[in-house]
Amino acid sequence: MEDGVRIRNVHSLEEMNNMIAFTGEAMANIEENVSNYIDGVKDVLDQQLDIIREKLEEAEERLSEAEDDLSSCEASQEYDEDSGRYRPSCASEERAVRRARREVEKWQKKYDEGKRIVDECQHEIDEYNDPGGVLSPPGGHYLIINMSQNQTPKIGEQLREYIDEAFDVLQQDVGGDPSAANEITNPHVKPEDMPLSQDERFAKFRENIQGQKEEQAYNAAAYDIKDANRAMRCPSCGRPLQLCTCKNLHADAVIYER
Repeated sequence: MEDGVRIRNVHSLEEMNNMIAFTGEAMANIEENVSNYIDGVKDVLDQQLDIIREKLEEAEERLSEAEDDLSSCEASQEYDEDSGRYRPSCASEERAVRRARREVEKWQKKYDEGKRIVDECQHEIDEYNDPGGVLSPPGGHYLIINMSQNQTPKIGEQLREYIDEAFDVLQQDVGGDPSAANEITNPHVKPEDMPLSQDERFAKFRENIQGQKEEQAYNAAAYDIKDANRAMRCPSCGRPLQLCTCKNLHADAVIYER
C-alpha cells in the first residue's frame, strides 16, 4: 500500500470536520436528555413505591388493631353450659382479622413487585453511569462523554491540521509551465472525473439538444405528443440536468420555461 493520503476536494474535508463537531455536540445533548429521562423515571418509581409502602403500613396498622380487638374479645369470653358455646361470640372480630390479613398480603405483594422493579431500574442506571475499570468497559454515560469531550475534539484537531496542510500544498508553486501556474493536477484523478472544457460543454449541449429534438419528433409522429416547452435545471450549478457536473441529487430540480 502506498503512503500518504489522496485528497480530491479540500472543502469536503472542511464539511466533514464541521459534521464531526456537530456530532460531538449532538451526542452530548442526547446523553444529557437520556440521563435526565432515566433519572426522572427513577424518581417517579420511587414516589410510587413510597405510596405503596404507605398503603402497606396502613394495612398493617389495621391488622394490628383487628388482632387486638380479637384478643380483647377472646379474653372476655365465658363458657355457656346451656348452649355449649363461649360468650360473647368473636366471629365479627375474626372476620375483621382475616380481611386485614388479606389486605396486608395484597399490599405486601405489590410492594415486593414494585421494589423489584425499582431495584432493577437502579441496577441499570448504575451500569449506565459506571465509569468502568481496567477489566470492564464504561457505561453509556461515560462512553458518550469520552467520545464528545475527548475523542471528537481530538479528531477535529487532527483533521484541521490535515486541512491546513492541504491548503498549504495547494498554494505552493510546484514549477512547470508558467502558463499553468494556477493549475494543480492530481495524477490519481481519472479522465472521466475531470470537469468538461467550455468547448466540450457546448458540444455536449448541442448533442443533447439535437437528441431531444429527434426524440420529440419521433414521439410527435408516433404518439401524437406535443413538443415540450419546459426544461429541468440543477438548482446548485444552474445547468440543464444533462450538463450538470456538481453531483447534485436533483431532488429539488428547477423547472423553467423556454
